[in-house]
Amino acid sequence: MKNPDIPHLRKLVSVFLFCIFNTVAFSQNLIIERGIPKDSRYTAKSNFNKQDYTLNYDKDNQKIYQKKPLENSSQSNKSNVTLTINAVEGESGPIAVSVYNENGDLYFPTTMPGATSVPVSLPAGIYDVFLGYIRNEKDYVVIKEKINVESDTIITVSPYEATNHIVSKIYNQSGELLEPGLFNPETGEVTGGNSVYSIGQFRISYNYANLNLAGIGVAWSFKYDENEDPAHSFYINNVSNRYSVVTSIFGIGQDDNLYFSKLEKLDGVTGSLTLQNNPQDYIFHSQKIKPSVLAAENNAASYGFLTLDTSVDNYAISGWSVFSNSNMVNSDEKMKFYLNNPISNTYDFLVYPALLEAVVDGQQLIGMGSSHISKGNNGNVVFGSLGGSLPNYYLFLVDSTYFDGGIGYRVLPQHSRFSFSSTEEIIPGNNTPINVSAFSPFIENKLESNFIGRFAEKRETDFITTVMEVKQNNTTVYAGDYAGFSNYSFESGKYDVVFTNTNISVDDMSGKNTTKISFDKNNQDYFPPTLQHLQFRDTNNNVTDRFASASEGTVRLAAGDFKFNTDDLGYISYDYVPGNTVHFYYSKHDQNNWTEIPLTNYPEHFQMPAFGDYYEASLSSIQETGSNVWYDAKIICTDAAGNKQEQIISPAFKINSTMAVNDVKKENFTLYPNPVKDLLHFSEEVSDIKITDMSGRMVRAFTTSSKNVNASGLAKGSYIITATVRSGKTVSKKFIKE
Repeated sequence: MKNPDIPHLRKLVSVFLFCIFNTVAFSQNLIIERGIPKDSRYTAKSNFNKQDYTLNYDKDNQKIYQKKPLENSSQSNKSNVTLTINAVEGESGPIAVSVYNENGDLYFPTTMPGATSVPVSLPAGIYDVFLGYIRNEKDYVVIKEKINVESDTIITVSPYEATNHIVSKIYNQSGELLEPGLFNPETGEVTGGNSVYSIGQFRISYNYANLNLAGIGVAWSFKYDENEDPAHSFYINNVSNRYSVVTSIFGIGQDDNLYFSKLEKLDGVTGSLTLQNNPQDYIFHSQKIKPSVLAAENNAASYGFLTLDTSVDNYAISGWSVFSNSNMVNSDEKMKFYLNNPISNTYDFLVYPALLEAVVDGQQLIGMGSSHISKGNNGNVVFGSLGGSLPNYYLFLVDSTYFDGGIGYRVLPQHSRFSFSSTEEIIPGNNTPINVSAFSPFIENKLESNFIGRFAEKRETDFITTVMEVKQNNTTVYAGDYAGFSNYSFESGKYDVVFTNTNISVDDMSGKNTTKISFDKNNQDYFPPTLQHLQFRDTNNNVTDRFASASEGTVRLAAGDFKFNTDDLGYISYDYVPGNTVHFYYSKHDQNNWTEIPLTNYPEHFQMPAFGDYYEASLSSIQETGSNVWYDAKIICTDAAGNKQEQIISPAFKINSTMAVNDVKKENFTLYPNPVKDLLHFSEEVSDIKITDMSGRMVRAFTTSSKNVNASGLAKGSYIITATVRSGKTVSKKFIKE
């Protein structure tokens, strides 16, 4: 592997993400980066919106970003004492400093070069002081706890106090440590090793105020000598259990296998520790993503992934985007994931397979960020109900994060009726997405949109190809692309806005989403309702758009009417507005001969934020007219004020599909009686039996071979049984427990 970077370009990238509460908001206050090799087989970058930051330091391949202050923000108390911090440099580079009280209120965030004495004016009280050092290309954290500042006070802090070495390591599925090769500065060659690079991210939380104080991200792509210290590490002084350290780590093997793991959570630190994953905990998952029409025509897509680290109460912390530098759009090769990131109540490490499909004006457009992947309770991979999220111009309703009024960024909760666990291969992108739209929470009078597929995938390149038409009082006032429309401001009058997205191919058949939004800007309530998610499922609970018969198909959708609110500091939340009605229609593909299928509203599955009302309907009423017939779907949402969203999804689903005949039918596998009260019998002996409820939760598991199972202990309801038959294939079948 060739690396022509000049010798002073070092191997580390360190990111301190100071996530500080002020009196009302959660934010990432300070970010420090050091360079990563740019000619690797993969390119990685941390994700944050640089428009919200000021670049305060840019020297020797190191950058420090300070978050821009919010308008109208101020300290809640009058300053009357001074805390002077004497920072001892050692051989340090810049030093990051912050001072905060027990409530997490920030009084002094700054960055200072080297040894400096800094006076901090603040109200009398008890404070903690955080200093992050970069010294000899290593990362040091020193936290001084419970400093009593009743009068003018002086403290001295040094990186030499950070004597505890916290190291993270990641092993592959064979139990081998992922290690980079050795860099030769004379030739630029990197030899040996078994990984392209890996990134370990430590986050330090102040538990007293649920404050995610800092994150340290360390990337390693090569080393300078065989005995070099572990790169995924930092040094910290002894801290009490008022502080916690959580760690995520991922790596890329030379064979392009991808490894992801959550590591041990530390409550307090009193000594050096090495954190590492257990290779036996991995779940393997291979993933192919279909490029959009735009990317395929330009031969432009490359495989990659996104990550998102979240912490207590699901606050969004940070993430990475990593993409291959090789073009793989015409390849049948799949991404190979080894996952050890189970969902927990403490912190989550979410992973999203993705394609980089275009770069426009320096902005990366992610061709597909499918639903997050994590380890589920049933031992399978779980696909979440929301797509990936990057801090770009298209951050909106169906992204992973949302604004929660006076709290700040949070991660949207997954929806149990749209999340799913599957052993079947899915190909995100091979379907027509829905349109999710509403007035912008960021810019007044601006209507925004997003597109989401039934596997929760998203495609930002859809905005390049979407064509817009705006009619005001029945007169066309705009016709053009989405980029031009994004500058359009809606004044008074009645409007019809049409989005036409053709960046779609389904089984090599051209697809199209046409969405018409109608609203009266003169009304007090002019916010149009919106469809939020749509899925089709078969009787085996698989997410699919093709069925052997109409009776096997069910549609699930979520929709609602949402209103955005902005507080005095500019923080945004959105509320559900009652009164929205939803209708579902179908037609043979491209015939526009619509027949309604009544939807059933299930109030028990109502969920905010983002999803709203939940509906289901069976497709069994569709009269089948031939083999492999594609159908379009039309969904109309109308709110209490008469505002409307109508969209046509073309094509939407296929009935009497020869492709829908699954392994159960091929194997002629049956079970009886169905419904069952006690003993459930099989037509042949099977092994590795798992029984899950309709939400995907495993309720029974048997490893021994058998021709029956005792179902008497199950609660009444519907279940899916999955087992391995004699041919070695995995089959699934639905049954009902009486």
